[in-house]
Amino acid sequence: MRTIVRSALKFVALAVVFAFCHAILLGSILSFLAERGIHRLDHPEIPVATVDRVGRGLVRVLAEPYESLERIADLPEGWPSVIPQLAGNLIWGSVAALLFLKLVRVRARRAQRQGQ
Repeated sequence: MRTIVRSALKFVALAVVFAFCHAILLGSILSFLAERGIHRLDHPEIPVATVDRVGRGLVRVLAEPYESLERIADLPEGWPSVIPQLAGNLIWGSVAALLFLKLVRVRARRAQRQGQ
């Protein structure tokens, strides 16, 4: 029983850490794209660079749970719209935590087999 609780606490802690990292990554990419695209307001003839296209693609992928949750929840503008954003971050954090824990478990088993 203790190992189940310990595993659950480890998962929750990792999910929160990865959710925070997701929020920072998404905010950084959005800031980077805004900084790169601000000059196009005065000069729209400047072509869009590959870096901008890749950044927009990353934003679409990373923001997708938020976009879907926002459409489903249909919350009013303002502070209530933070709830789907937090839920989207936690979804990404949970997936990353599951993958991380699975990778650690596979590596531990592989190391145990090589040690025998």
